[in-house]
Amino acid sequence: DAPSAVDRLRDIGVEPWLISGALRGVVSQRLVRRICPHCKRAYHPASDELALLGLDDAPDLVFYKGEGCPDCHHTGYTGRRAVFEILMLDAPLRRLINAGASADELADEARRHGFTTMRERCRDLVLRGETTAEEAARRLAQYGPNELQEGPKKSGLRIFLEQFKDFLVLILIAAAAVSAIWPRR
Repeated sequence: DAPSAVDRLRDIGVEPWLISGALRGVVSQRLVRRICPHCKRAYHPASDELALLGLDDAPDLVFYKGEGCPDCHHTGYTGRRAVFEILMLDAPLRRLINAGASADELADEARRHGFTTMRERCRDLVLRGETTAEEAARRLAQYGPNELQEGPKKSGLRIFLEQFKDFLVLILIAAAAVSAIWPRR
């Protein structure tokens, strides 16, 4: 998630004062599959689906899923949609970074100023009928137990590749931060 980018920058040796001075924001992104509009059907969600998204049971609550048709090759999905988590650093967050705050502390402070988590954005997509609860859970499972109680298991290689990709992105961010601050000769 976006707040943990600060921890990852610290992990690779970037000083907190450099992070707070150079970093302007962090964007975290996942892609979720869209429900096929040709075979989209409404249903009342089961309690486990509601629990995955942190919702209470309500009799008028409706979720959607694709039943499968020739237009979606019987998958129930057509296309993808990006889900973003955008963390913009303001003065209170910069002070927390300088003080060595954890990703959870940064996220709590950001939420007080309107930060929307990936989980909240995925939940909104499910409630609007753009994706399924299963698809949202599949994407949120990448965040671990704090964001989702259960989810599909990933292979060690897949986890390594995802973490390596995130590491490379953070190196590019750190390099940009250093080059923006460091004087040129």
